[in-house]
Amino acid sequence: MGSRSQSRKRSSSRKAKKGGEGRGSISGGAVRTLNLDLVGEGDEEGGGGGGRLVRNMFWLVLVGWLATVGFAGMLYSSTTLQRGLVFLHFVVWPLPTSLYTHLDYTFGESAVGKYSIENVGVESGEGNILLKGFKLRPPLERGEGGGGGNTIIFFHGNAASRALSWRKTHVKLLADAGATVYAFDLRGYGDVEGTPTEEGVTEDARTIFDHVRRAEAGKSIFVYGHSLGTAIASALVNSVCKNPECIGPGKKPAISGIMLDSPFVNATFAALHHPSTLLIRLAVPYADQIIRNSLEIKFPSDEYLGRVDVPLTIIQGLQDKEINIEKAGGLVLVESVRKRREKRRGEPAKEVKIKVYERTGHENVHENSRFLKDINAALTEGNSNERRSKIINAAAVEYDF
Repeated sequence: MGSRSQSRKRSSSRKAKKGGEGRGSISGGAVRTLNLDLVGEGDEEGGGGGGRLVRNMFWLVLVGWLATVGFAGMLYSSTTLQRGLVFLHFVVWPLPTSLYTHLDYTFGESAVGKYSIENVGVESGEGNILLKGFKLRPPLERGEGGGGGNTIIFFHGNAASRALSWRKTHVKLLADAGATVYAFDLRGYGDVEGTPTEEGVTEDARTIFDHVRRAEAGKSIFVYGHSLGTAIASALVNSVCKNPECIGPGKKPAISGIMLDSPFVNATFAALHHPSTLLIRLAVPYADQIIRNSLEIKFPSDEYLGRVDVPLTIIQGLQDKEINIEKAGGLVLVESVRKRREKRRGEPAKEVKIKVYERTGHENVHENSRFLKDINAALTEGNSNERRSKIINAAAVEYDF
């Protein structure tokens, strides 16, 4: 009996052990399964984080692309938006309240004693818009010499006004070449009312020219433009010159010379290569063609300048980030104008020149050490007796303004 009882106990003990081992193995399996599940959830979370990042990037790119395409559509269907971005007349600085009434605000006290400064107002257009500007006469020791017979009409670029500090410096350097300089804000700029358009600013430029021609009778008139002002200057030349020689009353050149600082070939070329349109050109299919077909503002400077024989001096810096000198700027413009003039005349257009400055950008050409020398050379060529004699002898037409 005892042995049987012990045998049963040993058997029960073995079964208990087996059962315990079985339960233990189930428990261990459950733990292992739980661990595997946890790892699996972690993997899903990690994969979900990466997935969310990809999805977020996708939506960000999509929204950015849609916004770019939408803006491009608005830009090239809205004349108002185009004009705003080209002229930037809504950028007002310095504040315009004192530009016309305070000479010291415009130039600073130190300049008043050295230069003869006078505010000038001219009415333009049917709306009688008062164009406001100034006349800066050179220092007497320079102005009384041979250079005193020159007058330069200065057209600044887009945004702000004639009172920007570096623009004032620009004008003073032109006066240092011995010329009387007129600088105006056209409609929509500075303290001048109105909204600029291609036709409107061309009309303003012509109004200013007519005023200067009367006020500076007998003097040689030169036209100088910077950036967008180069397009306005070119449009003025097209308006004034009724014959290639640009002969005015008395068989004298109406415009003796053109000087363009950081110019562009035409508005289309400028838009196609300007940094502000880069994203649109990358994101929108056929963007180049859309720009060509829908840009309302043209300013075809190369066409205008190719129709006349007036001496042309182009100045631009190699570091110009606004207007690419090789794709849309001075190098392209000078080649186009030369070809147009040579095709029309059948002889080389030697009066078309370009001066390229290294380490010079879009707004500091006048700071280059060669600038004043090149301006003096342009004034001298415009007044050269050889050229005047050639023009007078070749001119078959006279006209009144």
